[in-house]
Amino acid sequence: MTRRWGRRRRITTAALLSLVLAAVAAGGVSTGGEPARPLALGDDRQLFVDSALVAELRGLTFRLHPPTPREAVMRYDQAWEGDTSWHPIVIQDGDRFRMWYRASAGNQDAEARTAYAESRDGINWTKPVLGLISFQGSTANNLVWPPAGKRGINLCVFKDGNSSAPAQERYKAIMQAPYNAPRGQAVYGLVSADGLRWRSMQEEPLLPELSDGPHAAFWDPWERHYVIYRRAWWPPGSMPKGNRTFQRTVSKDFRRWSERQFVDLVFGATPREQFYTSACQPYTRAHGVYLSFPMRFIEERQFFPDWPFPGLSDVGFLSSRDGIHWDRTFREAFIRPGLDPDNWHERSMAFGSGIVETGSGELSMYMTEHHRTGTAHIRRVTLRPDGFASIQASELGGELLTRTIVFAGKRLALNYSTSATGSVRVEILDSIGRPVPGYSAGESVEIFGDELDRIVGWRAHTDVSALAGQAVRLRFHLRDADLYAFRFVRAGS
Repeated sequence: MTRRWGRRRRITTAALLSLVLAAVAAGGVSTGGEPARPLALGDDRQLFVDSALVAELRGLTFRLHPPTPREAVMRYDQAWEGDTSWHPIVIQDGDRFRMWYRASAGNQDAEARTAYAESRDGINWTKPVLGLISFQGSTANNLVWPPAGKRGINLCVFKDGNSSAPAQERYKAIMQAPYNAPRGQAVYGLVSADGLRWRSMQEEPLLPELSDGPHAAFWDPWERHYVIYRRAWWPPGSMPKGNRTFQRTVSKDFRRWSERQFVDLVFGATPREQFYTSACQPYTRAHGVYLSFPMRFIEERQFFPDWPFPGLSDVGFLSSRDGIHWDRTFREAFIRPGLDPDNWHERSMAFGSGIVETGSGELSMYMTEHHRTGTAHIRRVTLRPDGFASIQASELGGELLTRTIVFAGKRLALNYSTSATGSVRVEILDSIGRPVPGYSAGESVEIFGDELDRIVGWRAHTDVSALAGQAVRLRFHLRDADLYAFRFVRAGS
């Protein structure tokens, strides 16, 4: 019997992480004994964002790959936008990219609205005149919420992938009541047929508790339920001296929600690390992988002594196989504030949800910068598909041995990069570690270059279908190379 990734087994713990880091420093690592059953990979793409698939590393290490900053795609230059506008949510919807973001003019919470923009390429964005919401007596703007008589800030919008959802609820959103709302900062639900014209799902809140945002919400395509990640304080009741973190709750109908559960993760203690936002989302290119890009808030630090608000921020990186246990293989920043002085103060850098393909070999994400300054804006950052992290080898080389797996498919494809002198070779072992004839390291065709889906070969063939359904292990031999991901490809794929 084989097993898929899922919520039945915790993959990484703080203790295991410490052992991994110590072993890597010593030149090799083993991630413990084999699971009771082989891991059933099917033909799903496998990422190296954690150690879940790794049995042994020798001479190799995990490496986080920060994205490349690109252009500032949007300035907050309208009367209804101000220097606390932020939190862009981006989706690819047919042949266009769509963005919802907070537009804050004046008081950042009591007067915050939600605005809309769209693009054909993810780079050049327009703010269409929608004529939906009145601002200072005019509807000549790109605002979509709130209409007259309604309230709500920090909308997190998503397109519902649930095939049973009615057409008039194809787009959904959660929002937070303003700080001074009569019933407190509860979380409410909105629905829309087009993502522009919104109505309240129900008068009662989805989550009635005190719940400072922004939050994250989505339809989980693998578990087939809705998910909300809401900000919370750990330990419970410790606000404002505890740590900002997040809780998870799920629902089958977007109306009745499970008991809130704190996520399982490890905080940095010195200086005190908090997760102000989560930006949790499924990474749909890899079955069962969830990613989070939290705004890490370091409240006790201040770069500019005369800045009127305490704290510093950057962007972190978390991954999960079940949505509850979040791996911290990478404790360093995913994005640093850098040389830009306007990013060296509190809340200056934050992602909303959204990982979209904007070109061949390019993923784009969107973040706010320069919070509370006259140049506040949204910047695009890019990385290669699946390129969040890799197993990396120096010129000295090393080996990666996977856990025992069962796959489906005819060929093995790699997302990898080498130097001009680097290389990748792959061998397939049986369940007790012996090279399978025809698939040994000596018969493996040397691979070098930089490709997203390179088919692996052994002398005169690339066909691995004879081993499909059997318990095997892969051994990667890397030299001056990065291995980002692999997958088995079915015939005709």
